[in-house]
Amino acid sequence: MPDAGLVGRLAGIVGQAHVVTDPGDMAAQSANILHGNRGLPRCIVWPASTAEVAAVVRACAAAGVAMVPLGGNTGLSGGTVPLPAGDCVMIGLRRLNRITDVSPEGGTITVQAGCILADIQACATQHDRLFPLSLGAEGSCQIGGNIATNAGGVNALRHGVMRDLVLGLEVVLPDGTVLDMLRALRKDNAGYDLKQLFIGSGGTLGIVTAAVLRLMPLPRHRATALLALRDSAAALDLLSRFGAQFGAGLVSAELMDALTLRLVRDHAPGVTIPYETATDWHLLIELAGPDADLPEKLTELLADALDAGLILDATLAQNGAQAANLWAIRHATAEVARQLGPRYAHDVSVPVAAQPAFLADLAARMQAWPEVTLMIFGHLGDGNLHVLTGFPGLDRDAPALPELRRATEDAVTAAIIAHRGSVTAEHGIGLNYIHRLVASRPEPEIALMQALRLAVDPQRLMNPGKVLP
Repeated sequence: MPDAGLVGRLAGIVGQAHVVTDPGDMAAQSANILHGNRGLPRCIVWPASTAEVAAVVRACAAAGVAMVPLGGNTGLSGGTVPLPAGDCVMIGLRRLNRITDVSPEGGTITVQAGCILADIQACATQHDRLFPLSLGAEGSCQIGGNIATNAGGVNALRHGVMRDLVLGLEVVLPDGTVLDMLRALRKDNAGYDLKQLFIGSGGTLGIVTAAVLRLMPLPRHRATALLALRDSAAALDLLSRFGAQFGAGLVSAELMDALTLRLVRDHAPGVTIPYETATDWHLLIELAGPDADLPEKLTELLADALDAGLILDATLAQNGAQAANLWAIRHATAEVARQLGPRYAHDVSVPVAAQPAFLADLAARMQAWPEVTLMIFGHLGDGNLHVLTGFPGLDRDAPALPELRRATEDAVTAAIIAHRGSVTAEHGIGLNYIHRLVASRPEPEIALMQALRLAVDPQRLMNPGKVLP
């Protein structure tokens, strides 16, 4: 356990007011949005600059004490669980919250790691630009955590994931060395692209303290529609048609199953399902671009799709409020999923063309457990499906639940492997899914990851117990 001398040294770096040791305060400041508290650290430290982060890391490394980076704590894979419990220092980034440069002409924005995602979006809009990363937690998640987990979100189809939006990084390594790679360059072929090591690393290779991010032109017009599909295969046909006609103008394509819409209808106050058509699959699509006639062009395409039998019904938003309601359906998914009782999430990624076959395979495998309810929604256009296995007839302390969870997790993983997918698309491995990573990747791949981690962090002090066994 860190001694009082270390806590005192940390207080000398950041100020006594920014070192938290009271258990109640630590619980309140480290609770995860999904998991709550699963143990407490020895203390939480809130540095206010890169220099302070580096000094804190050097002090912990010298004492041989583990460090757990802490952002907005909205992650879904247990990446900020304090390990070893009671014997680690959490290093929070919320005081590093300045936007230090905006270049509309160059299409970049430079931010500190503690900036809230929504604040970066708003700043970009003020400069007539778009920062396209968008996800449900954008009002509280921090950009450093988005980078550490390689966040995806609803606009990844058009603009890519976090990995595609970062031009430069500043990182504090596990020994306290500051790696300054804050270069606003679109093209840089000088040696290894080291920043990519840290994007998606889950805070196991260092602490991101700042980033140069890409900005896009701000779309002038949008068109949003909800479609009732003939079946899941029709979604791929529609995706091809949208791509052929609108190209990069297709920003989002969000697939939702019938259960998702039913739960939203019954349990999301203020959200309206715009049609009563019963079908197994629904698709939310959004177009964006410079052309004012996007809605008219979309209407024509939907009419053709209706004639072809690909869709059974459709609602095209006529104004911003209706578009917001359609998106509220998608964003309500996490909340209404509580109706499934005990439930477990699988952040699945499969090749886009394999999605119908994967869904059929998954449904067939789940027939072995009649008590399991499947809820599926996600990002059709980039192959990322969120599969929830729910057990509505069981309590969380039911004796049968652990074995059911293990068996159904194995079945989902087997379906992913069968279709050459990934066990995580945008949530990361964190603590919760290490076993899935090991089960789904060849041993040489895991060994190389471990070698890289040991090379950067030979003491294994940076976020131990996460990402790799």
